[in-house]
Amino acid sequence: MNHLTYKGYWWLPNKKKEIYPGTLQYSPNEGGLIELIINNDIKFWHENRNSIDIILGLANNTEITLCKCECHSEEFNNPSIFSFGVETIICGHHFKDQNSIKIQNCFIEFNNLNNWVLSDTYTIELRKTIKSIRRKPFTILPKKKYRCVIDNNLSINFVIGNSIKPSINNSEYRIFKDPFFEVKYKHKVSFLDLMKHIDQLQKFVCFGIQNPIYIKSFQANKRKITGRYELKLFTRRRFTGKIIKDRLQRSDMLFCFEDVEKKFSNILLRWFNNFDNLENLHILYFSIIYGNIYLQLEFLTIIQILESFHRKFFPKSKPKIPKPEFRKRKNNIIKNIPKEYDKSEYMEWLNENLNNQPSLRERLEYIFERFNKILFNFNDKEIFMKVVVDTRNLMSHALNTDEITKQKYQVAKEYHNLYNLYLKTKMLVDICL
Repeated sequence: MNHLTYKGYWWLPNKKKEIYPGTLQYSPNEGGLIELIINNDIKFWHENRNSIDIILGLANNTEITLCKCECHSEEFNNPSIFSFGVETIICGHHFKDQNSIKIQNCFIEFNNLNNWVLSDTYTIELRKTIKSIRRKPFTILPKKKYRCVIDNNLSINFVIGNSIKPSINNSEYRIFKDPFFEVKYKHKVSFLDLMKHIDQLQKFVCFGIQNPIYIKSFQANKRKITGRYELKLFTRRRFTGKIIKDRLQRSDMLFCFEDVEKKFSNILLRWFNNFDNLENLHILYFSIIYGNIYLQLEFLTIIQILESFHRKFFPKSKPKIPKPEFRKRKNNIIKNIPKEYDKSEYMEWLNENLNNQPSLRERLEYIFERFNKILFNFNDKEIFMKVVVDTRNLMSHALNTDEITKQKYQVAKEYHNLYNLYLKTKMLVDICL
């Protein structure tokens, strides 16, 4: 998505006769920003500036709907100019409110998809002396389509086409792959539902590529008669932290499309089915990929994800103390509460503070046991687990030098040691997810 500027006329859905000139600007990181020149009824705009959600417009001979408009500022020197931030721009149609925006299908192109399918650009030079080559130099192979049915209403196609661009004098041709996603619905859905599914799809690709992923091109509602998309959409990026790599190597990615091609439909289906259960873990995980945070915080975040995943998906794993023994100890404490004290208060305190959850080390041991077929050749597991636990405790509990020496902690202090420890721990999280 490129930077755009639209100069045109704008109005509110319920005040069609009052039209205002203004300029709309869009950038992927900031989203849309529209400045309106209010010629009349300034009092109304002052009173309602924070309750305006939809603004309609006509610019460059295009119908435009601006969704989720938020008043940014008013010019103090010129009170007739109002500035609104815009989260989503829809070109091609006017919608009176967000509930009226219905989507049947859409075309989505993300950055780095070419890297994910390991495509290279080829340049072919033609010999003009051979007439047959000039007439039909080569044949473009048909598109490959990988279909995944998510539920009764939603299906997602991953399409890999082949594009060709000739040089100015047609002496050279550049051939490259053109991958994109098609999202299709049997019955039209709301714009919010569409964006939820796109977010899930975007995070799936991001998980595989391990690099920030953004929408590059976004069109919706393809007509059967013309074969063209009716709407063109521009949205604000949700995360803008890290710099995006233009060229990724296979070693940069957790997996490329070639690795999952044969089971792509099943893998994508499982990702969508488990997405809601993993939502809180995804927030932490993708904050590392999209964010720009200290290595120490990345390490602590990965540990938190690992503990949360184990707690959520393996609740019946071996507790810290065997359950019968834990119950016995708890009953002994309750029996010894003096009679003059209210037992109900102590019971509440015990239930809140006395838990039988596995320690971080026990959780790590369970992960290694659970995924033994993948981690069978992991070197020095015992040392690794001790260093992870000691390093986490040092960072979380702010231990001093005497405590570290007394407990014989093995801590990854140097940057390169902590980075290697972080990568190994993140590998466990990747396997879990």
